[in-house]
Amino acid sequence: MMTNFKNTKFTDLEKQVLRNYLPYQSAFDFGQEPMKVQEIGNKVWEVEQVNLTNDTIKGVVGSLVNKGVLTADDGWIWLNEIFRDNEDLLNETIELVK
Repeated sequence: MMTNFKNTKFTDLEKQVLRNYLPYQSAFDFGQEPMKVQEIGNKVWEVEQVNLTNDTIKGVVGSLVNKGVLTADDGWIWLNEIFRDNEDLLNETIELVK
């Protein structure tokens, strides 16, 4: 089981999505802050003034699901189980995508 993402190669779009998603998550209130694609897109726009289409975000989220960072179901996106009660991993991952 992967214990960190230090050796994971993130694309610029993946980093952009994660930069605007991960800070709103908590490893201890797990699953309490899922987001929809549109919400992530709004955060990217608010913070970075970049307009990503919903289809682009969906593709990026799909890639991040494959890499084990996120989980997605029925339009909702949340952290993968690996982050449960692991705030250190969450913080490390936030640092990696800055």
